[in-house]
Amino acid sequence: MQEIKELLVIFGLDVHCQFPGYASLEEIQQVPASSLCVILGGRVKSHVGIHTLAVDLETKFDIPFFDAPCPIGWQETKDWLRRMGQFLGKENEALEAIGQQEEKLQYAIDSYSPKLENQKVVLCIGRPLLYFQPAWALELLTQAKVNVTGIILLKGLTEQQQQEMRTELEKYTAAPIWQEQEENKALEKAEIAVTTHELSDSIRRQFFLPVIPPVGVGGMIGLLCKLARLAGRSKVRGGIVYG
Repeated sequence: MQEIKELLVIFGLDVHCQFPGYASLEEIQQVPASSLCVILGGRVKSHVGIHTLAVDLETKFDIPFFDAPCPIGWQETKDWLRRMGQFLGKENEALEAIGQQEEKLQYAIDSYSPKLENQKVVLCIGRPLLYFQPAWALELLTQAKVNVTGIILLKGLTEQQQQEMRTELEKYTAAPIWQEQEENKALEKAEIAVTTHELSDSIRRQFFLPVIPPVGVGGMIGLLCKLARLAGRSKVRGGIVYG
């Protein structure tokens, strides 16, 4: 929410309430006086219930609503800013904001990528596509110049879930994809496992991807910082860093 607030400030908007889940009674009573409702509730489209609530607010109180996929990853953050600029009639502010955010992200990449670009990393996925969209994670690793040597689909996934994930992964990467039970030494040779689940001690340095992906450039920078910190640890010491 803090990151969303900072993005909205660019357009001269002040968030006075996070409704309905995190609002006090006093804040709820002020909702009808709002000038805009920004929906945050999904990757591709907002949750049906949240969208219906926004429609009700518009119908009853004449509050327009902005409904776009959450700004997760750089491409989606740029798209979110562009769409917000178009919605508000502030396209120039949106372009300026994109430039500022890109500069901020590039500074972080320049700071952290030297610690990451020579690391051999394997991506381990045990969440089905419904709960884990790999595009943002692969985008982040690519931007950090991480060498993804392979992707392992963990055995918690059903055969259908593995096939769905494999199809999605092939849209974004040419890295080899294995099932966990297949005989390969990718995990043994990897220096860091970027993973959705805690693994055994077969690899000592693990970066645990957050269940809810972070929003905006600030969220990306936070993950890069933690991943670089993990890369700087001794291979003997290892350990897990939680994104």
